[in-house]
Amino acid sequence: MSQAANFYLVGVGELLETSFLRQQATLSTAELRRVRARGAAVDSFGRLLDGHGVQVGHELTRRTLALDFEQLRNRDVALLAGGIQRWRRSRPCCTPALPAAW
Repeated sequence: MSQAANFYLVGVGELLETSFLRQQATLSTAELRRVRARGAAVDSFGRLLDGHGVQVGHELTRRTLALDFEQLRNRDVALLAGGIQRWRRSRPCCTPALPAAW
């Protein structure tokens, strides 16, 4: 059903101690430190992305039920971020991952 949608809203969050993934204990403080040390900057669809939009491997990706970014190619996509500053910081991370959106 999700693959048949005409429009997709994609949420993106920064990987900070105050982030949703941390507050919901989806990632522990230690996991957050480890993935950030490996370059992860934001999350979207349960996938961790570095500052260039490249996925940073983590078991969270394997346990998250979500569309794959490739399924969004050539689709209408809008990036949701909480505020203009977050959008500015998150956009470079997501541009390569969501090429059809830009």
